[in-house]
Amino acid sequence: MTVCLIKSRHEDIVQAVVAAVDLEWHEALGPESGWSPQVCAAYADSIARAAARAAELAEVPAEFRALLQGGTDA
Repeated sequence: MTVCLIKSRHEDIVQAVVAAVDLEWHEALGPESGWSPQVCAAYADSIARAAARAAELAEVPAEFRALLQGGTDA
C-alpha cells in the first residue's frame, strides 16, 4: 500500500510540474495552433525536460504551485 501511495504522489508531482510548464507556454504564446514547427519542438523539449526534472523532486516547487494556483508573478 505504501509503495502505491508513494508512486501516486510522485506521479502527481510530475503532472503538476508539467502542467505548470504547459501553462507558462500557453500564457506566453497563446494556442498551439498558431505555433511554428520550431516553437512546437521547443515546447515538446521543454515539457520532456520538466518531466525528467520533476521525476527527481519530492514536492512541487513553490513557483509552480503559485502558477497553478493562479499567481503569475512567481
